[in-house]
Amino acid sequence: QVTVCSMLPMRSIPFKKVCILGLNDSEFPRKSTPLGLDLMAGPARRLGDRSRRLEDRYLFLEAIISTRESLYLSYQGNDVKNNSERQPSLVLAEFLDMLALGYQVPLSRYVTHAPLHPFSEANFMGRMASFEKGWLRLAKALHSQKRSPDDGGSTGEKHVSVEPTTNSAPTIALSDGQEAKDLRLSSAQIARGFKDPLAFFAQQRLGVNLSHSAELLDNSEPFETNALIRYQVLDAIFTSPMDARGNDENTLYSEQVAEFARLRGDIPDNPVAQDELNMWKEGAHALTQAMGPVDSDVKRASFTGKHITFTASAYEGADSLITLSAGKVNDIKALEYFISQLVFCSEEERQRYSHYPLDIYFCDWDKGETKLMKRRCMPMDKDIAAQILLFIEALFIRLYTTPTPLYRSLFADFIPGKRKSDSASVVAKIKPDVYHQLLDGLSDVSGMSVESEGEQDVLRKATALFETELADRLLKNWLQTHGQYTPDMANNPYLKWLYPEGVSWRDLPYKEGFILFAMVHNAAMEEAL
Repeated sequence: QVTVCSMLPMRSIPFKKVCILGLNDSEFPRKSTPLGLDLMAGPARRLGDRSRRLEDRYLFLEAIISTRESLYLSYQGNDVKNNSERQPSLVLAEFLDMLALGYQVPLSRYVTHAPLHPFSEANFMGRMASFEKGWLRLAKALHSQKRSPDDGGSTGEKHVSVEPTTNSAPTIALSDGQEAKDLRLSSAQIARGFKDPLAFFAQQRLGVNLSHSAELLDNSEPFETNALIRYQVLDAIFTSPMDARGNDENTLYSEQVAEFARLRGDIPDNPVAQDELNMWKEGAHALTQAMGPVDSDVKRASFTGKHITFTASAYEGADSLITLSAGKVNDIKALEYFISQLVFCSEEERQRYSHYPLDIYFCDWDKGETKLMKRRCMPMDKDIAAQILLFIEALFIRLYTTPTPLYRSLFADFIPGKRKSDSASVVAKIKPDVYHQLLDGLSDVSGMSVESEGEQDVLRKATALFETELADRLLKNWLQTHGQYTPDMANNPYLKWLYPEGVSWRDLPYKEGFILFAMVHNAAMEEAL
């Protein structure tokens, strides 16, 4: 029989075994925290006033004298986050000192250091082996993975595992010293690596996840919708098979998506939310109508580089490739569609799609009104598309092998070129007709030199942009940005861990990043339908 209870006075009932948990420093004995409105708990203590710390010390002594056979005392000896040493409670430290000095008890025989994880090998070795079979199976599996080929635990073969779906981040399982080969990654997976490169490096290369992504269930009922719910509903409609969104079945399928959202509690049950939901469904239906006739079969293309096989997919329209987006095309989505267009342009087996533009249809929700938009990525020459893909591959491999802070948001003040600045004229000159010469001019991609004076001038000006005081000030401001809808770099755990002293322009290939993101910016045009 096991009795679990809190420590209360006058409960010193004899037990065979007594276990006390949580004897951590600053947690036991407890501190008195009087309420601000409690006038009796004034600053001056009087004779007879209760002291929580003294009561806890008395309870600790009562628990000791109520023990008949064995006593178990536990505290956290190391921090669970950084493994730094933690001190025990004062009463526990005094108790151990009394045993060692007063009774010459060999504490090394009685003090046990337990491992942090229940699947640790130390839990299943020695005199205090665990009895949990599930953790034992996991410990055996981890032990077999760590064994070297000489021990007979591995065949020495190299395995690469990549998540095939495009809606999830790439999972690349590679051992140390192994190169990235035979990877099949979609354009969305490649683009996500540039959203948070340090998180990508830590999670995929080091296996370290510092993000607190666990979502707690919300107990409050929503009373209004938001942009995230709208995006999720439209994305569920657009990611369905094309033949399920025909004229006859479109309303039925959208009703199913809306019903699922209501059952999850995402959409409030009120007339205002219902009107907004109807507007979303009408916008999705109008967007599919604006696309025109589309083949229901998804067209796929691939490009094999030195280390990575790029994959892309789209629908075939009358004279273009078509894809749908549930929201505005942000910088990362623009890079994704840019890579998709390059993959189709470099396709050798299906050359008919290499001359098709890529049209991205999306809705712009501005002030409660629905605006149908189309973003068109123009086709490129096959050789130039292949060269750009190899250039992107080299940057992506660098993100994977070394911690490189090549964030897309870092170039937000340089790439748009809408405001009057020195970067506007440089971005405007990075056009498809100079891509070949610009890429040849980047020495770390190829050792060739630029023959044209115009391309040399573009590279010189692009380099000079990041050697000014303005660039240093923009970098400093970027490191201090924080917010819900902006890059939260001030609280980025990966940036603080990998670059504790901050980031400078010398820590990243800023020239290559500027050229790439300028290409993405100039490769497409948006228009209202």
